[in-house]
Amino acid sequence: MQCSVSIRLDAPCENHLLTMKPDTEPTSKSSQKREATRLQQLGKRLTELTPDQLQALELPDLLLHALGEHRRFSSREAKRRQLQFIGRIMREIDADEIVARLDELQGASAQSKRIHHQAEQWRERLLHDPDALTQFIVAYPKTNPQQMRQQLMKIHGQHDPKHLTRLRRELFRSIKLTLERA
Repeated sequence: MQCSVSIRLDAPCENHLLTMKPDTEPTSKSSQKREATRLQQLGKRLTELTPDQLQALELPDLLLHALGEHRRFSSREAKRRQLQFIGRIMREIDADEIVARLDELQGASAQSKRIHHQAEQWRERLLHDPDALTQFIVAYPKTNPQQMRQQLMKIHGQHDPKHLTRLRRELFRSIKLTLERA
């Protein structure tokens, strides 16, 4: 006995484990769930942003509205369902572009991290090595040398831990701003 099988490509897929998209490989149900979870987690990150930050990301109006609704809900279950809806909306949007913009907005880009670490290293060098200021000025000519000297003198003359912490932060901000401008 012989059996023949015919497949219609234009017919909807009856096998729910695999879905076919034009010009792509079949995706398993597990990978679809992973993608849905990833989009929901991205949606969760977006719900934690302020309205101004959301506007800066230039998101579609439907997604902005859904994020606003999530903020409005107080019930845990309603928030969970809304996150699922946000994930569903995000399937139609380029999520990688949103992730890149979000990382840039939150300062998680590789360049921001590198500048932050460099600023920390320079701050420690400036606090412990008297010649470091000259090296810093040579390396970054846009530095305001007078401001840096004054900040260092204030730090070395301060003995109150509260004020010392504040002064060290101010020095760090000045260094980081100089590094960002370079």
